[in-house]
Amino acid sequence: MPIQTIFLKKQDASRLEYENVKDILIREIGLPLSLQYHYKFLNTPLT
Repeated sequence: MPIQTIFLKKQDASRLEYENVKDILIREIGLPLSLQYHYKFLNTPLT
């Protein structure tokens, strides 16, 4: 089963920090990802 959600948690993290992690993951795994700021998780297009 493919991964559909990646949960991230860092106390007092800024949106920019989450965007940077998202960008790294996009480069490393080659899948399009989106950041859902309210819940602070990434969605793959496989959902």
